[in-house]
Amino acid sequence: MFLNSKVIATDRNGNDCVKVLIQTTEGVKLIVAKKLLISIPPLISNLAGFDLSPTEHNLFAQWANGAYYTALVRNTGIPDNVVVMGVGAGTPYNLPACKESSFLPSTCFEVQSAGAGIS
Repeated sequence: MFLNSKVIATDRNGNDCVKVLIQTTEGVKLIVAKKLLISIPPLISNLAGFDLSPTEHNLFAQWANGAYYTALVRNTGIPDNVVVMGVGAGTPYNLPACKESSFLPSTCFEVQSAGAGIS
């Protein structure tokens, strides 16, 4: 894993590998791997060093970046195994105006006291 790094160039033409040349805080490094996993928004500006095909470029050019947030709510009184979904009164199909906050799945876990871990 390389944090705070920038892809300079990629070569995905190899039969069994992908090559990625990156700039890190420690200098330039060449990565040779069977698979490549990236965890960035697939915006054209973020994919500048990748050897995108015309199809990939056209696909990623359509990407619109949005913000997603995670929330942890406890002691809500909502029963276990109940999914809460937001609605927008007066909107087409009652869809909420902010789609990102429209779904709250139920997950059961317990946080123990400090030092005891999570179960």
